[in-house]
Parts: sequence; C-alpha cells; structure tokens
Amino acid sequence: MQRRIKKRIFLTGIIMWFISGSSIAQNNTLLLVNGKVLDGKVTNNDGEFIKYEFQKKDNFFIKEMDVLRVYSFTINNKETIVYKKDTAVGNVFSQDEMRMYIYGETDSEKSIKSWPYFVSGAAFSYGMSVFDTYSTRENDRGFFKADPSMLHFAVPFVVPIVCGKIKPKIKAKHVSDDLFLVNEQYIMGYQKDARYKRIMGGLFGSLTGTFFGILTYSLSK
Repeated sequence: MQRRIKKRIFLTGIIMWFISGSSIAQNNTLLLVNGKVLDGKVTNNDGEFIKYEFQKKDNFFIKEMDVLRVYSFTINNKETIVYKKDTAVGNVFSQDEMRMYIYGETDSEKSIKSWPYFVSGAAFSYGMSVFDTYSTRENDRGFFKADPSMLHFAVPFVVPIVCGKIKPKIKAKHVSDDLFLVNEQYIMGYQKDARYKRIMGGLFGSLTGTFFGILTYSLSK
C-alpha cells in the first residue's frame, strides 16, 4: 500500500513538473515537439517563426525556427506554450496530450540505442553481398566469381523496412514511472522515436555492409 502511495506521489510530482514547464538546471530553453531541448533565449515570436539567441563558447548566435517545431519556450523559468491543437497542420493532440507524447520520446531517446540495428544491418548486408557473388558454375564455383546482381541494391532498402515493421516493446525499466505505460500518447511518442532509431540504424548499417561487400568483391578481382 505504501509503495502505491509513493508511486502516486511521484506521479503527482511528474505532472506538476509538466505543468510548471520547468527545465532542469536551465533558465532559457526551447522544448521541441520531437522531445529535444535547445538552450537559447527567445527574442521574438511572430506566430509563424521564433527567433532565439544562444551562446556557443564566447560567441552569441541568432537563429530562426518554424513555430510548428516548438512546443514551448522558457525564459527565466517562465514557460510559454506555443503549441496548439490544429488538425489542419497535423497537431492532433491537446497540449497535455502532447506533453505526454514528448515525454515518451524523451524516455525512448535515453534508453533505446540504434547501434544494434546498425551492426545487424551491416552484417546481414555484407553477408548477402558476398553470397550474391557466389558462382554455381561447375568449372568456376566459389565466392566473388559471379557479377553482383540487383540484390546488392535491394537489401539496403529492405532492411530498414523490416526494422520499422517490428513493434517496439516498452520495458518498465526504461520508463520514468510504471503508470505511464497506460498512457496512449506516451506510448505513441516512445514507439515513434524507437522506430526511427531502428530504421536509421538499419539503413546506415545495410548501406555500410553493402559498400564493404562491393569493395571486397572489387578487391578480389
């Protein structure tokens, strides 16, 4: 019972953190709809674009960003939400729902890695490239004795598609609080970021494997 009460208190703290919009150890930040947080102070918001300044080493820079990419910005710990529900531009969530979606993206960003899919994609693509050059001719059997076919160029597109089709599983140890597992928007945000990492990892891995497969074939000639 006490454990459940502690969880409720923790959840309440998280919700209050969302509502307050405070950023950890930062006074001036921009929270993007993809879950990323940028350091910078907003100097102008005309409803279409947000202009902000940021410091890099000893230099100050000014950048401009489409307001549709931004959920909110914070100046001196005071948050201003610019995200609005508007299905015409693809904003289908309410402000509170979008917060949970972003929080799902953030948890996924911290826990899901793309390197396993890069390694798997590279190994599979390299293996397929080598296999594709195997000759079955009676007088000339062996690897690298047949010209590469279209398989070389098909694999880099197939691997990321397969990676994206696999539904990401959310493990309790990767979630800030178990109660988030029943929130639809949180799950959607988590799985979207996880799928993106899988797809990109598989894509770059398969391209790398195919490149080295073709290189190995060329060097064997």
